[in-house]
Amino acid sequence: MWQNAPYWRIYKLDAQAYLKAFKSQRRTGNETYKMFLNKMSETFSYWQEAKGINSLQSLSDAILAEQFLQSLPDNVRSFVRARQPKSAAECAEYADLCYEVSMMSSSGNPPSKGTNGKGQWPTDHNRFGGNGRNAQYPTHDRLRSGKCSQLLIT
Repeated sequence: MWQNAPYWRIYKLDAQAYLKAFKSQRRTGNETYKMFLNKMSETFSYWQEAKGINSLQSLSDAILAEQFLQSLPDNVRSFVRARQPKSAAECAEYADLCYEVSMMSSSGNPPSKGTNGKGQWPTDHNRFGGNGRNAQYPTHDRLRSGKCSQLLIT
């Protein structure tokens, strides 16, 4: 029986591995759609258990965090995942830290601080240069080549 079972049923994996397995599942061979749905449901349950999801709020936060991570440039995503954030809010904090490090390494100065003492993304409408690009703050392209990936070693 176990030789035909998927690896995630045999070994206890981390949440990321279960999520990857869940997202990549496809119905195969003689498997009925009911069997396939049952397999998907089981893998989803394994992901929830590994992630410690026990409420609608924690499920919502986990889905939000995953979508947020998918929206980040590769190096920022790697930086954030390396810190093993526990919530979507922590993902955003680590992404901002990566941004601030990129700003410091590109300008030699720390980013300006807002009234709450944290680095702020600019909100004024006069921040763009003549070419329509933000010369002072990095775009996704500039973040991809930024220095926050160097912090992965720590």
